[in-house]
Amino acid sequence: MKRSSWDLVVYGTRSDEGLVTFREIERAGLKFQRDERAVVQQRAEESRSGQGFLFRAPMLVSRTYEDELRERYCGHAFRVLDGMIRDQSPVPWNELVLTALQIPMIAEADVKMWLKERQSDGAVEVLGLAPNQRVPQRDHDHLVRRLK
Repeated sequence: MKRSSWDLVVYGTRSDEGLVTFREIERAGLKFQRDERAVVQQRAEESRSGQGFLFRAPMLVSRTYEDELRERYCGHAFRVLDGMIRDQSPVPWNELVLTALQIPMIAEADVKMWLKERQSDGAVEVLGLAPNQRVPQRDHDHLVRRLK
């Protein structure tokens, strides 16, 4: 029997933490896949041409279909999150994160990026942070409220 080069990840969970973990694994896996694909393509080109490259393959990768797809999903997720804070009622951080994670290819880091962009624009504030905290955390009763 011929061995396939495909690896399969099956992850079943009913917990919120499981979904967060799955999205982090998915994010790392997509990056690994992109880098490995670039290495294979670079080796094939080096073999074909007989010349080496000055830079490593991952540095030379142009935008991939997965990049474009992820960009679309991020845009969609950001619009959903903006809609959730449309009025000035505070929204629990957990609710924002778990809603965004229902969208493919979106991880908690993407929600934090959305928050950072909105904070730098002065559009939102985070309520309930301790004096030394800068980023909200799940299960800490942090709230996000729209300012503008």
